[in-house]
Amino acid sequence: MQRRDFLRAALGAAGALALPRAVAGLPAASTWGDYPAAAKAWQLPPGVRAKKVLELYLMGGLSPWESFYCVPDPSYGKVGGNLWWSFLQGKDSVPAWHDACVGATQPLTEAWTQDKLGATVHLGPHLALLRQRKDLVARLRVFVQSHTIEAHELAVPMALTGSPPGAAGGFSVGAAVQRQALASAGSALPLPASYVLLPRTSAHFPGEAAWATGRLPVTSRPVAIRTDQGAQFLATLARTSVGQHTKPVDGLAALYTDQARARLTPPGATSPVRSQALADHAFATGALAQAPKLAALFKQEQFIPPFESVCGSAAQPLPVSNELEIAVRLLQTPGSGARHVTVLDEGFAGSAQGWDTHVEHARWGAINAHLLYAKLLPLINKPGEKDPNKLDLDETLIVINTEFGRSPGTQKVSGRNHWPKGYTTAMLGGPIGTNQSGLLGAIDASGLAVGGISQTHERAAVLAAMGIWPFSPELFAVGGFPAGSEAQAAKWLKQTVLGIP
Repeated sequence: MQRRDFLRAALGAAGALALPRAVAGLPAASTWGDYPAAAKAWQLPPGVRAKKVLELYLMGGLSPWESFYCVPDPSYGKVGGNLWWSFLQGKDSVPAWHDACVGATQPLTEAWTQDKLGATVHLGPHLALLRQRKDLVARLRVFVQSHTIEAHELAVPMALTGSPPGAAGGFSVGAAVQRQALASAGSALPLPASYVLLPRTSAHFPGEAAWATGRLPVTSRPVAIRTDQGAQFLATLARTSVGQHTKPVDGLAALYTDQARARLTPPGATSPVRSQALADHAFATGALAQAPKLAALFKQEQFIPPFESVCGSAAQPLPVSNELEIAVRLLQTPGSGARHVTVLDEGFAGSAQGWDTHVEHARWGAINAHLLYAKLLPLINKPGEKDPNKLDLDETLIVINTEFGRSPGTQKVSGRNHWPKGYTTAMLGGPIGTNQSGLLGAIDASGLAVGGISQTHERAAVLAAMGIWPFSPELFAVGGFPAGSEAQAAKWLKQTVLGIP
């Protein structure tokens, strides 16, 4: 076997897992990700910061009109049958599917807050289960967003990275969290701090941006796991392709590493010159030693999706159930080191296009939302509940993200088209307390955003909520913020976006 082929076989699994190790040249006392002295006043105190983040990314586009921005006021679209008024009649109406999912005894909407235009915004029928958890609604902060991109292929990466299409250096929040964890660990990080869970790969919904590293080192890459390939993932961790030859393979890999380091060490020097290739190679070989520790965080049965009926639809596998359970296990297992997990939710397996409801919007919008919250809410501790296997909102921030909303009017009679001109994302828990609950921005009766924040602002706010400096050279530039300096931008993120004085 040629050396090149040997290394590819021995280290391929490690490269795919991308388990983090220390990077050559990273100072042991690095403070990457900490706020600089000039902005320390705008860093959240340790007791307020989110220790962990669970990000739910709804692939396809969340409709605000039946969820976080429901305005059942006749002046908002009733004449044209738009916004809330589009699907209120018939057997496939929003009320009919609401009754099928949660029952007729539950109100369709619930008044929540007033926007800056004076409209009373309700939480809609797709949030019926969430509305029953008053403890969660009390810590809910909703953001109006907008942009001009209507294609998933461009809008998804922008929503996940906060960088516009074509911009160099787009990175995922999980990669920044991983980089900060490496800096805090100093010499080595035993287990990854960031993960991405997805049910399958899809060219239509390019979820790869969820583990993009941009200008960050390769060691910042979150571990991406396809839950429909759980058996292959566990086999990779077990290194079944190497079998009983594990020890000699590792020894030979170490020999090649030592030889490469020797060639890069100048005469009389004690250490090699800086080499990204050597650092990446050392990173991959180091990952092999971490595989058993990582494998202990997973169980084979976690990758077998339950097969259930939702809202009366035909029974289907429910991959989001697996994703959520694995995410919570990673975040809650003592010693796992996990701080950020992104769950890419493509909706109910039996739906035509998941959250991308071009047809049968009333049906699939209700089913997808009901499925998500029915599986998520039991994994969050209620007030007074202290189950260590569930999420504690005092230390965990939950982010609900998506690439755009759904059109105010109908498409093909039963559906809604893409609508980036006014839509909503949300945060709950973590630094979002009762004083931070509310709505930032507004959407007018035409469906257009008034105020609100950009995708860059939302991504930076998640980092700020974790106490990570969003304006490190590899991350965001202050030019995209309503501020004249990085310190002023940090102040704006804290006070205006997160709502913390």
